[in-house]
Amino acid sequence: MLAILERIVLDAGQVVAVVEQIIEGTLVEKFIGLAEFVNVVEQGSFTQAAILMGVSKSHISKKIAFLESRLDIRLFQRSTRTLILTDAGRAYYEQCVKVLSALDEAESEISRSRNVPEGTLKISAPVTLGEFFISALLADFAANNPLLRVDFDLSTRNVSIIDEGYDLAVRIGHLEDSSLIATRLADIKFCVSTSPDYLAQHGAPTRIEELSGHNCLVCSSQGPLHGGVWKFSGAKVGETHERKVKGSWSCNNCYGLITAARRGVGLIWLPDVLVAKDLAMGNLVTVLDEYCLPSTIWAVYPSRKHVPAKVTHFIEYLREAFGSESAWRIIGSQYIAKSQRQLKSDTDPQ
Repeated sequence: MLAILERIVLDAGQVVAVVEQIIEGTLVEKFIGLAEFVNVVEQGSFTQAAILMGVSKSHISKKIAFLESRLDIRLFQRSTRTLILTDAGRAYYEQCVKVLSALDEAESEISRSRNVPEGTLKISAPVTLGEFFISALLADFAANNPLLRVDFDLSTRNVSIIDEGYDLAVRIGHLEDSSLIATRLADIKFCVSTSPDYLAQHGAPTRIEELSGHNCLVCSSQGPLHGGVWKFSGAKVGETHERKVKGSWSCNNCYGLITAARRGVGLIWLPDVLVAKDLAMGNLVTVLDEYCLPSTIWAVYPSRKHVPAKVTHFIEYLREAFGSESAWRIIGSQYIAKSQRQLKSDTDPQ
């Protein structure tokens, strides 16, 4: 039994299996009466042990009797006034103290793992959102939690969180009904934007029907049936309209679309979080603002029960980072301020 608990201390992951055995009854008998026996020895009497443990004296007597019966030895020599350990009782006491100490240490290890982010955090995020924001946030979070390892996947597909062993996924937009738990990180909008040069040459659309007369850059990673379909908010709350668009440019990466739009190739339809820096710097401007489609960034994970600290702490970290609707606009403003400071430094006389 002591050997089992020593292994638990060395590898806290084994605790669950041992606890399951205890629940099933395969180990529970070996633990019955141990705490009572140790307390009787250390308190010097059944009465004091009962007071310490908040139980009756008869409860203590029954547990000691059970131990002696199971072990087939006498643990104490008793009289009306004295309670003396037998040689076998003293040897058993020394081992019991080690067992209970190891169990306490194992439970402390589990408690610590519930409150300190550690182990491997396996997370998935959309490619461009991951490149623009999640990577930096995850790097800072990992730097503040040295016991944490990171397995970060950037993908255009929705990974199967449970089947593929992910702790967490960051997703944008509508979530399919499932058993997964979703936490809202931020409200965003899908908007149409382009460069000032493009508008100077081609004019700005004022209605979504006018998009057919513009060069619309589409995201090919969404597939041939969906990449050329843009969605817009309707006049009524919750109402949406879809518009089939086409143009001379398609790309499977949002950053590629943004780069093309900056250079005046055409219009793009993307979440405002991805174009915030370019909007703040004036590289891009939005059009059809009244038709922007509200959406949401989500953190999705498998279950509400027994969520490890590495997941709960990182979700809270993301919520704080995205807590303000204008968080990405602030990032854009900070980028401009930094650029202006650098420009001033470069132009100041030495």
